[in-house]
Amino acid sequence: MKIAFINSSYEPGKDGPGDYTRLLAQELERRGWRCGLFSFADRQSQHYLEESQSGISTFRFSKNQSWEKRFEGLRKSIQKFEPDVLSLGIVSYALHPKGIVRGFAKEFAGLNGQGLPWHLMYQEIWIGAHREATMKDRIVGWIQKRYLVEFSRILKPQWTDCWNPVHQECLRKAGVHAAILPIMSTIAVHPELKENEGWDEVIEDNDELKSSKRDRYWAIGFFGTLHPIWPSEPLFSKLRNLAQVKNKKLVFVALGDLRSGKALWEKLKNHYQTDCVFINKGESSSEKISRMIQSFDFGIATTPWQILGKSSTAAAFFEHGVPVIVNREESYGYSDKIESFNHPLAIRMDERFEEKILAAKKGPAKAVLPEVADLFVSRLRPLPLENKSWI
Repeated sequence: MKIAFINSSYEPGKDGPGDYTRLLAQELERRGWRCGLFSFADRQSQHYLEESQSGISTFRFSKNQSWEKRFEGLRKSIQKFEPDVLSLGIVSYALHPKGIVRGFAKEFAGLNGQGLPWHLMYQEIWIGAHREATMKDRIVGWIQKRYLVEFSRILKPQWTDCWNPVHQECLRKAGVHAAILPIMSTIAVHPELKENEGWDEVIEDNDELKSSKRDRYWAIGFFGTLHPIWPSEPLFSKLRNLAQVKNKKLVFVALGDLRSGKALWEKLKNHYQTDCVFINKGESSSEKISRMIQSFDFGIATTPWQILGKSSTAAAFFEHGVPVIVNREESYGYSDKIESFNHPLAIRMDERFEEKILAAKKGPAKAVLPEVADLFVSRLRPLPLENKSWI
């Protein structure tokens, strides 16, 4: 059984959906599948690149190429690979700078000359769907939605997925019926080889922390992009008060590339550094990031509570057993059942926030990848495929 995974980019560590798909493909290959990775808008590669990533054949078409050359190349590469199933991951801003994907559904349909089954993954949907959205975002989102829905109408996928219940409901109201394929951490758990190994790596350049005992601090982690609109208050004030109650000092640690949040990180550092420590570790190997995450007392997810299920940052903390603080909210007008996010390690900043922080305990590390692969395979079983020997 062969499946072609088509995504915008497969630059390792630079594209969340690409990293997610590569991990899923690795697990499927471990189970006996053969997978191919095909990208159509690689930002890092300057020209077409054919390579092996984690033992998987990868075909990367650069954003610098014309769309005509990219689709022509994709068509030929996919035909040569001879897949049984085509899986397309959609991020509208990878296709158009304003996320308006007019005409693209027909172009992707043209990649499938053999009438193969399609799988569609809405990795993002349109903007402006929440009640607090500006009028401009609502208008742009309405246009985006019109053309994103076309993918379902034109490709006629055998099954469609998204990452969280709110996006699922938005798609349903637009006439697209999608199941949920849970997001997972792109950082595998790497056990510490010795006690406090991860903490020692966090503080390796900080003489003050190296000279003090670990239990004097609350280590609170950020991982990946820090959204510029993320509000630090009243969260930071509440955490500082709680730290005083527990006679601890707050240490905020950033892992990975903050991207558009670098200015906000510096602003936070300048404002709170009198009684808090800020450490920006930047990009590191996945093994080192895993060990440092395990040293955290808490993580912070900057994604709103209602769509936390799409946050790879939260997934990384959860899979490493780290409680996750969430202090952003958006209202989508759906029922509490749709809006709620259930995870025993998720801490929502509500009226019981202080109580939950003081009672929080770390959990066991657990990888979600096998469960995600099981779900993916279960949805392939009903498809009219000639060769189901691997399913």
